[in-house]
Amino acid sequence: MFKFGWVIWIAVLFLPWRLPAECSYYLWQRDYNAAVLAAAQTALADENVTEVFGLAAELCVLPSGKWQWVKAAVPEEISAHHKFVPVYRVTAQALPDAGRLAQELQEITANVPHFQLDVDAPESKLAAYGAVLQSLKASGKKFSVTLLPVHLKHDAFMQCIENCAEYYVLQLHGLNVPQSIDDEYFLMNPATVKSSMEQALKRQIPFKAALPSYAYVLEFDEQGKFVRLYAEGADLSVVPHGHTLRLAAAEPKQLVAFSTDYPTVERIWFRLPTAESRWSYSGETMAEIERKIVPEIQLEWRTERKGRRLTLFLTLKHQISLTEKTVNIVWRTTPATGEFFPSAKVKCAAETPIGRLPEQLSIAFGADGQEVAVANFITDAEIIMVK
Repeated sequence: MFKFGWVIWIAVLFLPWRLPAECSYYLWQRDYNAAVLAAAQTALADENVTEVFGLAAELCVLPSGKWQWVKAAVPEEISAHHKFVPVYRVTAQALPDAGRLAQELQEITANVPHFQLDVDAPESKLAAYGAVLQSLKASGKKFSVTLLPVHLKHDAFMQCIENCAEYYVLQLHGLNVPQSIDDEYFLMNPATVKSSMEQALKRQIPFKAALPSYAYVLEFDEQGKFVRLYAEGADLSVVPHGHTLRLAAAEPKQLVAFSTDYPTVERIWFRLPTAESRWSYSGETMAEIERKIVPEIQLEWRTERKGRRLTLFLTLKHQISLTEKTVNIVWRTTPATGEFFPSAKVKCAAETPIGRLPEQLSIAFGADGQEVAVANFITDAEIIMVK
């Protein structure tokens, strides 16, 4: 049907955006390319962004048992900004050696006025974690910590948090990985959010809430059995033919509801969107959510003509999408005739005779707010609507 196709390309537009309400962001990249740097600079310059919490270093325990700090390449212009808060992520494997861990944290944060400690501590190691926090407090360090909802029920540990930390960050995003494609799963479980917020507010210890503005991709095999989880940056081209992909994300409606239900709780969004983000809500979408407006999914289109070559561009806004979507093209005259050269992830949604231009296309869109070059048409016909 087609003589040839050409590889899809995406024109990335990272336009300046400002948030209408105070909130913060996590910046979790280890390397700062141009897109990450631009996103960080934009967020730090936004008067409504309170803080940017950036990964500074991560402590790993190697198979040999050796401890290794892996530092993120944070540019000095970012790390020196008064709104930037470095985050030190520590594996729970290091918690049993509380004295050594506290000492190394003191050394690595020697020139840091305030930092955040991120440890996904199992309940069995909360006593050891508490010992680390007490040592840091005794050394005069000022810090915050991240907590999981399951930690809130432990009175002794929460008392330690109140005595040692300036505040804690309640992580309300976490995926219950399904065993099969028919199992229910949430990235932000409504029941967990409700019970956790009730506990946190009852304790009256200063805290902030970490909420997901990102998504995971889940892979299932031909029998519907869960295979693996993909995070931002993963290459989906390795997924075998016949396997099914599903998206795990919090819907904007749920995120707006949280802001409405808990207006006095400061939000930290994980994570800061960049121009290269595929599975995160865009800055424009996040601005709508912060206005407590559930953004409606929008399809924007435009064309460019050079002689008889007509190029169609589409942008899907306010949605993270994996599945193909069908769009309808309205030509000024029908049937429209000419030649059709689709991009790699575009196909006709219905059989179209040779020489006739399609009126329906099935498209695998890019990230939220990213413009996609859909197809080239060699024709004198004009598009008057895409919906």
